[in-house]
Amino acid sequence: MKHTCHWPGCKVEVAPKFWGCWAHWRSLPKRFQDRIWKAYRRGQEVTKTPSAEYVQVAKEVQAWIAEQIKCQQARARNEKLDTGPRSAGETE
Repeated sequence: MKHTCHWPGCKVEVAPKFWGCWAHWRSLPKRFQDRIWKAYRRGQEVTKTPSAEYVQVAKEVQAWIAEQIKCQQARARNEKLDTGPRSAGETE
């Protein structure tokens, strides 16, 4: 069975004991990295029984990621509006 990074849309395969690929793991704030490792129980990827704490932090991480993506999309839309065509006589 393949195990992929938990970052939405990432298809990188990782060992089941890891949360995600190196790039996405490093993009998480250290507080989340620390909480994931603290809640991880050795072998939970085999037994498919993660602790309640692990499930909770995993949900919080997904919410944080969703917020980051939403902010990135908003910034991209704003940048697109800021660089759009200017009307005659308009100054910056």
